[in-house]
Amino acid sequence: MKYYFFRHGESEANKAKLFASTKIDPSLTKNGKQQAANMCEVMKDFPVERIYVSPLKRTKETAGIIFPGKVLMIEESLRETDVGLLDGESYTAPANWKKYKDVVDAWESGNHSARFEGGESNVEIKARIVKFMSRANKECKESAAFVAHSDILRSFFWFFCENRGKTMQDNYMDKGRLTIVSREPNSSIYRIENFNIETLTNYD
Repeated sequence: MKYYFFRHGESEANKAKLFASTKIDPSLTKNGKQQAANMCEVMKDFPVERIYVSPLKRTKETAGIIFPGKVLMIEESLRETDVGLLDGESYTAPANWKKYKDVVDAWESGNHSARFEGGESNVEIKARIVKFMSRANKECKESAAFVAHSDILRSFFWFFCENRGKTMQDNYMDKGRLTIVSREPNSSIYRIENFNIETLTNYD
């Protein structure tokens, strides 16, 4: 089974350097649309059975460009991590970034019950990941695509991939990029085959 994980292209919130999870729902920038168009070119020779997409605007726009004319399966559990009171705030502000990093560092150390104030814990994020992966594994036999967000994808790689990065941040995907993961039949082990692909020239 092949899994194609896409992070959405650059959004207006990315450009403004804002946390964006549930409070704000920005569109793609011109650059973000071009990033998605690059992924369309990458995927032209890789057929997928189903395309699962976060309900947020930037992911739906990205998926529509990568897979023009295809049916998009909106999956609520693919939403970005809820950062609570940080949502809509600047991540370049030192105090905000410290609050964010403190929680991520706690997760990395094994404290998955740590949560953003007013937001989610990694325990809750893992439950969402189990939900959307279970759906894909039930509905697809050979391949599935997911268009989602940096933090929830990072948690998937961290929890489920045997060859994950050494730190959570090592599993962070750039905007408009693709990561390919595989799983053998009847296995619960996922393996990253190619991480953070930007163009065909990055794919070995």
